[in-house]
Amino acid sequence: MGKLPIFLINANKNEVTSKPEALGIRFILIYFLIACINDFITICLEYFSIALSKDFLIASIFI
Repeated sequence: MGKLPIFLINANKNEVTSKPEALGIRFILIYFLIACINDFITICLEYFSIALSKDFLIASIFI
């Protein structure tokens, strides 16, 4: 994810972008978006698993 801005800066040096470069930028942006969504889903799942485990611990204490 750290290489994305460098790639965009290098691609913007040429004023006329060819189609393969434009497709490459689009592919990297889509890949970056998918990576962000994947991280978000992972964080949500981890949070819910922690919340469920806490509820389970509280329930087991009361039982």
